[in-house]
Amino acid sequence: MFAGRARKLKPMSWRGRLFLAHVLTAVCVFGRLEAEPDEIVVRTESLEVRIHERGGVPVSWRIIDPAYLGPKETVVGDQGGVELIGAPVDGFPTGNLLDLLLPTDFEEEALMRSAVYSVERSDDAGGTRLRLLAPVSAKGVRLIRTYRFPERGFTVGFSLTWENTGDGTVTVSRDENGFLLALGPGLGGRSRRDAGLAGALYAYVAPLAATGSVIDRPELDLDRPRLDLGGEDGPLRWVGLHNRYFLMALAPSDESPSPSLRGAAWIEPDGISGDDFGPTSRVGIATGPVVLNPGETVIREFTLFAGPKIRSELRTMGEDLDQVLYLRLWNWLRWLSFGLLALMNGIHALVPSWGLTIILLAVVIRLILSPVAQKGIRAQSRFNAANAKMRPHLKRINDEFAKDPARRHRETMKVYKEHGVSMYSPFKGCLTLFLQIPIFIALFNVIGQAYELRGVGFLWIGDLAAPDRLFPLGVTLPVLGDSFNLLPVLMALTQVFSTKLAPPDGSDARQQRTQKWSMWAMALGFFLLFYNFPAGLIIYWTCANLGHLVQQRLWKANPALSETQGGPSGQTP
Repeated sequence: MFAGRARKLKPMSWRGRLFLAHVLTAVCVFGRLEAEPDEIVVRTESLEVRIHERGGVPVSWRIIDPAYLGPKETVVGDQGGVELIGAPVDGFPTGNLLDLLLPTDFEEEALMRSAVYSVERSDDAGGTRLRLLAPVSAKGVRLIRTYRFPERGFTVGFSLTWENTGDGTVTVSRDENGFLLALGPGLGGRSRRDAGLAGALYAYVAPLAATGSVIDRPELDLDRPRLDLGGEDGPLRWVGLHNRYFLMALAPSDESPSPSLRGAAWIEPDGISGDDFGPTSRVGIATGPVVLNPGETVIREFTLFAGPKIRSELRTMGEDLDQVLYLRLWNWLRWLSFGLLALMNGIHALVPSWGLTIILLAVVIRLILSPVAQKGIRAQSRFNAANAKMRPHLKRINDEFAKDPARRHRETMKVYKEHGVSMYSPFKGCLTLFLQIPIFIALFNVIGQAYELRGVGFLWIGDLAAPDRLFPLGVTLPVLGDSFNLLPVLMALTQVFSTKLAPPDGSDARQQRTQKWSMWAMALGFFLLFYNFPAGLIIYWTCANLGHLVQQRLWKANPALSETQGGPSGQTP
């Protein structure tokens, strides 16, 4: 009988243990990478887009072109830039950009939306083309998602190709209007509403729909999703989401049958502050059911714009996409806004600082309107002089005919006629104000929406497109918010001084007291209204007030500019 002793194993050396650890790590890592789908990265001069192999949908869409980035948005590796895909929203179905929504009882839905796609990629001087192929379903249906990225720009081609390799007919449709291709939810990072009017004007993510030549902002409701098949203005041309600075717009090709809009909107509370985020939305476009006969292929083409609301970029897609700029203005005011934007950019070409550009813009506009303002001050001066002469007569008439309004009116008209004064003479002095109202409305929109001012600082101001926020208050106040803004205080003071230093118009003590209270009330009203408005807009208004002050002093120092030493008592922007 063979007998032997068991051999005692030697402990593994540190080199062996290290080698084994590397082997196990490699097995785990490569095994995990093989099991989990990856992200496909497409990087152009303008964009970096990450598309997940699972579902074939973009999960990141970043603007990386330095020309469109703020000072604090520098791109370093895969960090920085501006992200346009919104964060998940609580209480609403999670969605992705270009998410394909199919009926829940459609057998291929899970395969179409969550399958791991195989990738075919081609890169050349013109850009990048990606074909993502879903596995063939049990019925023989395959979906191919194709993306076409240009080397530069924000307009991307996209198509859905349906192939039926099976023996039966398959219909792809969410309902009678077809499958749904979605944008959203949201657009970029969330923004909380600031206090006051500015919060409602600038913190939003709103839906858009273009039918014919009209761009509309449809009213959406979470509980009752809207379906719009177009109307009197023509068929639906594109749907989109936009906020203050960015736009996503999805347009079907002309061959798409019966495009329709679906969407919903909601407001989500901020779980940290308790305040509401700005309202956000999700929209989709349906292009009719897809009926696939055996061996048939159906292609649906789309064009997607996802980028900044800059006119030159918007026009690259066509579809009159630049109409989203200053959307609520009349056409002539829109063209005035474009002209003022061109003037502002022209000044900035000579002056590198955007803060100084806004100051010079106020000076240039004041100089352009100076002849009209001079006519206005002359008319006001003539009326003030005549009013001083008429005052004793008017006082006598008011006392004598206090109980006879008809007679008092006739006698008053007689005095006006004797002194060559019209009842409308006081309004002639407001000529400059009337002319500047449309200019200010246009500038309000230009400076409030100017992408060029986004994130740009000036002096103590961190961002010309936001309130100057000199220091936090430590408490949130109604209308004012939670920070102290210095610029609105300076603006109100210049408005008071501009009115207070105006030459007297000969009014009696009672009228002067009334004018004084009106002056302070108007200054307080503008202070509260503008408190949370963008710093760039308040800089313009403050400089316009200072320009008005300078003109007053010049007119008073040079009597040849007016027929009397009177002057305007009103404030013009």
